[in-house]
Amino acid sequence: MKRMKKIFAVILSLAMVMGMSLTALANPDETTEKTGEVTIKGVVAGATLNAYQVVSYDEKGEYVVKQIRKENVATDVFADIEHPATIEIQELPAYVNQLGNPVTNFTYDENSKSYKKGLAAGMWLILVSGSNEVIYEPMIVSVNVDTDGNLVGGGVDANGQFTPGQLTAKSNTKPKVEKTVENKTFEKDEKITFNVTAQIPQYDARYQDVEYVISDTLSNNLQFVQNSVKIAIFDTDEEAIDDNNYENTSGLTANFNGGTMTIDASSIALTNKGKYIKVKYQAELTQDAKNGLTNSATETNNGLKVEYSNNPSDKTNHTEQTDETKQYTFGINADIIGTESMSGTTSEFVKVAEGEYETIEKPDGTTEKVQKKLSDAEFQLLDGASEGATVLATNSTDVNGLVKFTGLKANKVYYLKESKAPSGYKIIDTYVPVIVKAHFSTDGKTLESYEIKIGGKVSGSGEDLDLVNGAITGSYTWDAGEKNGKIPDGTIEGSYPFSNTKLSSLPSTGGIGTTIFTIGGCAIMIIAAALFFASRRKEVK
Repeated sequence: MKRMKKIFAVILSLAMVMGMSLTALANPDETTEKTGEVTIKGVVAGATLNAYQVVSYDEKGEYVVKQIRKENVATDVFADIEHPATIEIQELPAYVNQLGNPVTNFTYDENSKSYKKGLAAGMWLILVSGSNEVIYEPMIVSVNVDTDGNLVGGGVDANGQFTPGQLTAKSNTKPKVEKTVENKTFEKDEKITFNVTAQIPQYDARYQDVEYVISDTLSNNLQFVQNSVKIAIFDTDEEAIDDNNYENTSGLTANFNGGTMTIDASSIALTNKGKYIKVKYQAELTQDAKNGLTNSATETNNGLKVEYSNNPSDKTNHTEQTDETKQYTFGINADIIGTESMSGTTSEFVKVAEGEYETIEKPDGTTEKVQKKLSDAEFQLLDGASEGATVLATNSTDVNGLVKFTGLKANKVYYLKESKAPSGYKIIDTYVPVIVKAHFSTDGKTLESYEIKIGGKVSGSGEDLDLVNGAITGSYTWDAGEKNGKIPDGTIEGSYPFSNTKLSSLPSTGGIGTTIFTIGGCAIMIIAAALFFASRRKEVK
């Protein structure tokens, strides 16, 4: 055992650096049976704390550093008591059987949220176990003997950091587990890109075998793009998640079972303590989901779970951390179910006849005169306002004049253009802009409300994109419990009316003539006129 004489300056240095002052004993005859109360903060209630003495204080007023045998060689616990190295502290748990019996039965103080215990003068190694929340690294605390011979306990905060020498060791490790999505709103045929960050705990030397498993489960309407998965290990979380950085030297692979992807990193966890496993992959809507999208706002959830050992004596005792992303796709004139209204179909865009009205009976028995709705008008959904624009979808209006399009993303301008008019009506050769404005929660994950704006002129770009003088035709509040929106009263009022006029009709001559509604009708009119003039020529003769 190496003995160290009391040096007040050294003791003060330790007090400042590590909060563990080891000042001299004023009266060497004082008994070392006295204790000073130490305080351990930042450890959750219900955990188990064991204290092992690594530096003791003898009757001569000298500090005695314990020794451990490493590969059959006796070695001081700390080579320099003034500057214990981080690696020395982290290695100590492997040699606790050489440090004697631990002091246990720490008392948890609910008011201060800390553990307290009376310990003899010296320096103590604190090991925490039995917590399912976090993995705690080894901590050091000391009991000081003041000039009057009184023992004054030190303290350590597991939520903070202590600095032995020039190195830094974090005491409380709740590994980062995070899932993010690059496109929170997406088009029906678009691939969704996800990024996973899963930090490996800073396991101490007590852990000889651990389990560490990452699993990611998609919602029923999503499927993995399996060849898109990239896995890599990074030293820090700040390293950019870029395709060029994903040189997979980790040996980790992704295994798929239905909608769940699993990455078992148990074999490399102890050799990569504290590092970050990062996964980048893509998913897409299943074909059934693409065919069956009907809601104005469709939500898909994607859940991440990371399980890792938290007990050095039982690797199957796990801590579980989770995270989730939510992605959305939107629709025009799509079905929606609200908790404060009847089920129905929204009507952001409605096809009506210019100047024509019809009387409808309302649910309360009264009648109302409304514009006539036109069915069988064909519309294209385009990604631009020009002849060369890509046609994303083509649909026709129903008996209520509504045309449904689903699978739209937010903050992108789409255009509606009539490609075929209803029988007897003129086709309108114009591009009508459409944009969805989505509003998310403070954390950016959950959709809170959205508007579908149609008509007017387009100005701005990106997040500032908006429609000038356009109708704000629906302001839907997302209900987090029901996962559905709420529609305003009425299904037509407030919609953007796309009006068509009838084709021109010719006046009758000599009681013979036809009101024309279609191009085919024009051909019939010409034949009728020819027959009429032929009969007139016969009369002249």
